[in-house]
Amino acid sequence: MPLSVKNIAKEIGADKYIISGNGTLIYDVQNEKNIYEVFMEKEKVLQIVKICEENSIYYNLYTENSVITKNLNYNTLYYDSENSKKPEQKRTNIEIVENIQSYIQQMPNIKVLKITICDNDKIIFSRIMKKLKKISKINILEVEHMSRKYIRSGSQSIPIEYFYTEISRRKHKQMASNKIFNKKIRNKTRRSYGNRR
Repeated sequence: MPLSVKNIAKEIGADKYIISGNGTLIYDVQNEKNIYEVFMEKEKVLQIVKICEENSIYYNLYTENSVITKNLNYNTLYYDSENSKKPEQKRTNIEIVENIQSYIQQMPNIKVLKITICDNDKIIFSRIMKKLKKISKINILEVEHMSRKYIRSGSQSIPIEYFYTEISRRKHKQMASNKIFNKKIRNKTRRSYGNRR
């Protein structure tokens, strides 16, 4: 389970469930465990990485334990900045690797929840989106606005602005919601039957 999901649950005061990774993971806050997780197919991850590499666009992978990236930029630059304000156990684990394709190929059991793609140029970002939409069995988060975050450098706030999307396995938001709904129904049914005399 990603440490960041557990930390987010605490920060926002969630006491039941957290749906994360564009619907690819459900964390049960009370029992401190994942109750649902769906990872991307390795061949799809490699296909997306290849497109990003060929088009020199920034991307990173979210696994069950860390964010994998080639360097700190856009969202990972922001996470790194936020990490400096947090105690070690609450930091987002960012793993910087030189060659992500090789890294994936060398990790037989890598579990990728989602891929994020970022760029500050709308035209370049739109071209990549068109290429990604040709890949079957993936879900692409449709985002039409620019993400704006700020990092502190001394007494200054420095803006980080970029277009952003998330890619995961197809149709997991609805499946994640159904999983929670069905779990609640089963629990209510058990309580109802248990309370009958």
